[in-house]
Amino acid sequence: MTRQRARSSAAAGFAWLAVLLLGPVLIGRFFEVHDWEWGRQRCALLAAAAVLVLVARPSASAFLRSRAAAAVLWAAALVALGLDARSGLQSVSLAASTGEIRLDQGQNTLRAARLLLRGEDPYAQGQLLDLEAWFTRAPQRAQAGLVTLHPRFAHGLAGRWWSSLDPSARAALVPPAPAGNAAAARERSLYGYKYGPLLPLLTAPAQALAGAAAVPALQLFWWAALLVLLALCLRAGAADPAVVALVLLCLSLEPNLARNALYYSASDIWALALMAGALLAFLHRRPVALGLCVAAAVSCKLLPSLLLLPMLFVQERRGRLTAPLVACAGVVALFGPFVAADPAGFWANVVIWPSAMQPDNTHWSFYASAAVRSAVRAFCGLAIAAGAVALVARQRRMPAGWFRYLAASSAALVLGGVAFHNNYVPWFTVWALGSASAIAQAPAASGNR
Repeated sequence: MTRQRARSSAAAGFAWLAVLLLGPVLIGRFFEVHDWEWGRQRCALLAAAAVLVLVARPSASAFLRSRAAAAVLWAAALVALGLDARSGLQSVSLAASTGEIRLDQGQNTLRAARLLLRGEDPYAQGQLLDLEAWFTRAPQRAQAGLVTLHPRFAHGLAGRWWSSLDPSARAALVPPAPAGNAAAARERSLYGYKYGPLLPLLTAPAQALAGAAAVPALQLFWWAALLVLLALCLRAGAADPAVVALVLLCLSLEPNLARNALYYSASDIWALALMAGALLAFLHRRPVALGLCVAAAVSCKLLPSLLLLPMLFVQERRGRLTAPLVACAGVVALFGPFVAADPAGFWANVVIWPSAMQPDNTHWSFYASAAVRSAVRAFCGLAIAAGAVALVARQRRMPAGWFRYLAASSAALVLGGVAFHNNYVPWFTVWALGSASAIAQAPAASGNR
C-alpha cells in the first residue's frame, strides 16, 4: 500500500510538472491569437496561471534524470532555439538593408540614441519620442490647452520628424505650453522616451557603428543572455540537465518571448535578462554583482525590475549593506544626469506615464469602474509586498521561492495595471517555467518552497 501511494504521489507530481511546463506554452499561444478585445479572458487566464504556480507541487520523474533524456531534450531545445535565433538574424538583416524596425519600442530607442549623440536629452519636456502617445492623446492635449494640428498636417510632420529628427517638425507637433498653464506643461512633458537610460546609452555607440541594425542585434544578444543566465540559475538550484533543457525548449515554444524580442523589438528582454543575472548573482552570494544587475535592470525598465529589490536585503551579516549600496550607486550614476538635466521631463515620462495611460481592451480594467480598478490595484500591491516581506523575513536564498515570487508578482503587476500587451507575457512565463523546474527536484528542494 505504501509503495502504491508513493507511485501515485510521484505520478501526481510529474503531472503537475507537465502542467506547469506546458501551461505557459499553451497560455502564450492563446495570448498570441487573442489580443485586443479579449481583456477579461486574458487577465482571468493569467490570474489562474499565477495561482497554479503558487499551489503546485511538481516533481521530476526518473526519466528526466537519465543521460538519454538529457541528450534528446538538449538536441530538441538547440534546434528550436536555433530557429528563434534565425528570426533574430533576419531582423538584423532587415534593419541593415532597409532601416526598418517593426515595433515602436525599438524605433523609440534608436531615435533616443541618435538624440543622445547630438547632445539632446530624450526625456526632456517637449521631446517627442512616443508618437503613438502623441496621436492617441490628442483629446487630452486639446483639453489641456495645447495647440492641436489638423490630422492632414500632423501625419506629414510626424513622418518628417521620425525620418530626419528635424527640430522644426518637432516644434510644430509639440509647441510650447501657454504661460501659466500647468496642465498644458504637464501634457507637453509626456511624449519623451518611456524606458530607462541604459537602453539608449548602450544603443548610441552601437548604432553609430551599425546604424538601425544595432537595435535588433542588441535584442538578439539580450535574448541569448537571458537563456544562458536562466539555465545557470536552474543549475545553481540543482535542476537536472534534462529539466533545464526542457525549460529552454518550452521557452522556445512559448511564442511571445522570441517573437516580441527578436521579430519585433520589445525592450522587456533587456530587463528580464538582467533580472536573471541578478538572481544568479544572488544564488552565488555575489553582492556586488547583484547590486550592479539590479541597478542595470531598473535602468532598463522600472517594472518588473523593481521586484528584485527584496533580494538586496537577503544577505549575510558581514557586508549586508554591500548589495543595496552598490545598487543605489548604480541607479544614481545611470539616472542622475537625466534627472538633473530635466527633472520634470524625466519624472513625467519614466514615473508618471503609467498612471497617465488609459485602459485599453487588452485588460480587464477597460470594462471596470475607477473604484474597482483602484481596489484591485491596492490588493495586487499588498500581495506583492506580502510575498517580498515573507521571503526577506525568512531569509530565503534557494531559487524555488524566488522563481515563484517573480512569476506571481509579475502577474500581479500586469493585473494591477491598465493594459496587457503581449510583450508583458514573458514577465510571467519566463519565471513560471523556471519555477516549475526549480521546485521539481524532489525531495531535495521540497524544503525550499
